[in-house]
Amino acid sequence: MRPIYTKHGFALSFNDGEGAPADWVRIVCHVTNSGHTRIYHKDMPADGKGAKGGDVMTKTHAVGAAQSYAMRYLLRMIFNVSVGEGDNDGNVAAASPPLTEDQILDLQALVEEYGANAKLLCQRLKVQYLDDLPQSRLKEAEAMIRSKGARS
Repeated sequence: MRPIYTKHGFALSFNDGEGAPADWVRIVCHVTNSGHTRIYHKDMPADGKGAKGGDVMTKTHAVGAAQSYAMRYLLRMIFNVSVGEGDNDGNVAAASPPLTEDQILDLQALVEEYGANAKLLCQRLKVQYLDDLPQSRLKEAEAMIRSKGARS
C-alpha cells in the first residue's frame, strides 16, 4: 500500500501511544496530507496467547506481535481496505484465496509454539510474508513448521 498512498501525498507515522488497557498496546498513526494531519489509534492485546489459548510467546514477543498486528489493522482501517475470502473487488477470484486473518494468527502461533524461524519458513515456501501464503499451501506450511524444515 505504501507506494500508492505516498504517490497521493500521504505520509504515515506510527508510534506507541498511552492509554491502552493492561496487557494491551496502543499504536498511534499520524496521517498527513497537504499539511493536514489526522490521528488514529488501535489497541491490541499483548497477552502472548496462541489461537487455542495457550501461552506461546514471551512478553517481548507478545508486545512485538501486538504492535505489528495493530499497525496492519490500523493501516487497513485508515484506507478502508477490504480483506477476506468474499472480497475480490469485482475481479475474478484467484486460483486459491489468501489466508484469512484467523489462519494467519494460527500459523504465527504455530511458528512460536514450535520455535520455527518465520523468515526461513517464508524462504522455503517462496513467499515474502506468511500473509502472502495462499490457502492451498496452508497444510504444507503447518507440516513444515511441525517438522524441522522451518528451523535454522
